[in-house]
Order: sequence, then structure tokens, then C-alpha cells
Amino acid sequence: MGNPESTFPAIANPPMNIVGTTLFLSYIGLALYFTIQITTALRHQYLQIPRAKRLKARHVRRLAVLSAISFATLSFHMCWFLIRSYTRWSERYALRSSDFSALTLRTWMLDSTLFQDFASELVRDGPSSIWTQTSLLAAWFWNVWVAQEARHRGLGRQTMRSYIVLGQILPASFSATLFMIHLQLLSIKAKTNGASAKTALVRADSPKKKRKDKKSESADGTNPTQSNGVLAKPAPQSHRAFSLMLPTIMFNALLMILPPAQRSSYFIPLVLLIRFTLFLPHRIPLGKGADDMASSAVLSAGFVLANANFLHRGYSLRELARGLRTGGHAVKALAWDALISVLVAAMI
Repeated sequence: MGNPESTFPAIANPPMNIVGTTLFLSYIGLALYFTIQITTALRHQYLQIPRAKRLKARHVRRLAVLSAISFATLSFHMCWFLIRSYTRWSERYALRSSDFSALTLRTWMLDSTLFQDFASELVRDGPSSIWTQTSLLAAWFWNVWVAQEARHRGLGRQTMRSYIVLGQILPASFSATLFMIHLQLLSIKAKTNGASAKTALVRADSPKKKRKDKKSESADGTNPTQSNGVLAKPAPQSHRAFSLMLPTIMFNALLMILPPAQRSSYFIPLVLLIRFTLFLPHRIPLGKGADDMASSAVLSAGFVLANANFLHRGYSLRELARGLRTGGHAVKALAWDALISVLVAAMI
């Protein structure tokens, strides 16, 4: 298999890796932007709830704590990944700490392969590959669940766009937890404004109101009836839901191809394809019910065991735990995301 540096253009490789640097910085910038946007909107929703109701919203506070932990662990490991990368680069050129400057920082970014290094670290050994596979499978099922809930509750594209994009950039537990907070706040507000709900629904029956509702959405991305705190009626499915089994098999196959492909020219395109596949549930209705979801989860567990056996004749729990402790910071970020996902899933 060829070296990717021999196939990519000059602007995608050191010492002028503009493509990789732009891609990596874009990930960070978009993640911060959508995180601030969503948390600001959630804070606005929370403050609209009467104080007495806010004091009883324990579920929201628990989810907020988990989302904060998820973001903190991710930020911690990402910072250390960047620090380690810069340290290795500066040691290669015998730079001292006093040489640190904006120009040095720019040179380091262009002379490094941050995006590829991060992706390669995820599959550099067996335990890392298993943790990465587990985390990405959790992201897959979170995306399926979020898409199902959005369709069921009739949430508009304006609302879902931020959650979908954030879910493609950051590990799934963070965006899924924020989405669950959004649903909880909508439910609390709906119960609080029960009387207003009936009035809003009666007004919505007029043809003029219906035409207006179709043309615009409220500031928080829901229908006008939702702006008064009412959860929208389940949106009618324009297309029947497809079975989750075949897409899950295809996604697992991509994950199993990833470790052997890390030194090939199609490694980065494969990484981007996996990220694109996580977007699929938001475009195509997937999952025919709880049984379909459970069967797909069991199937995925079988793929994880098969991959562990393929990589190293199986791994013990001790070896996997050691991989979490000694693995790179990219792996630790995804591994902790998988563990937090379990806690978040228990709160559904």
C-alpha cells in the first residue's frame, strides 16, 4: 500500500499542510460555535420556566452535569493531544519554550498532520481500535435515536441542524445529552402552559394559521405551538422506516476496515466516509421499532468481538482497561465518550 504523502498534493502535506490544518481547525471552530449556540438556547429555554418548576427539574440538572463532564473530558484530552504534538515537533527542531510564538505555532500546524495523526491514533493498536469501534457504534445508535425522536416530536430543521452538526463533529454523548435536555425542557414547559396549549392548538386549526405555520418556525426551531411550550404532535411519516440491520452491518464493516487501512492512501477518505455515514439516520428513517434496535445492537456487539478476535485473538477486560489508561489522548477522548454514553442511555 502506498504512502498517502505520495498521492496527496503539496498543500495537503508538510511543510505546507494547508488542507489538514484547515480541516482540523474547522472542526474545533465549528464545535465551539455550535456548542455555544445550543447551550445559549437551552439556557434561554430554562429561564423561561417558572422558578418553582426549575427547582424540581432534577433530571435536567443530572443531564447538564453529564454533558459538562463529557465536554470537559473531551477538551482535556484534545488539549493534551495538541500539546503532545507540538512538543514532539519542537523537540525535532530543538526548539526551547522561549521560542514559542504565533509564527512558531503557525509553522507547527502547517508542518504537522494533525487530522491524520488524530485519526491514526484511534487505530494504532488493538485496544485502541476496539475502544474506537465501540465509541463510534455508540455514536451510530445515538444518531438513530435522535433522528427518531426528532421525527416523532415534529422538531423543525432549524432546531435539529445544530444538534446534527455538533453530533458529527464531537463524540456523540455530548450532543445527545444536550438534545435530551432540550426534550426535557420542552416537556416541562408543555406541562406548565397546559391552558395556553389548548388555546394555541385551537387557533392552529384555522387555514390561515396553518399556512403561516408551514412558512415559518419559532425562534427555537419548533412550530408556533411549540413556542408556547407545547410539544408538537408526532409528525406523520412521509416515508416508512427502513430496517436498521443492513445499514448497521455496512457501518460495522467500515469500522473493521479502518485499522488495516491506516497506512494506505484511502485512510482519510475512509474516516470521512464513516463520519458521513453517521449522518445517514437524519436523512433516511431507520429503525422499525425497539426489536430492530435491539437486534442491531446485538449484531454490533458480535462485530466488536469478531474484530477483537481478528486483531489479536481476543482481548481480556484487563487489556482493554490498560488500553484506556495507556492509549493516546484521541483514544481516551472516544473511550470516555463511550462510557458516558452508557450513563446517558440509562437516563432515557
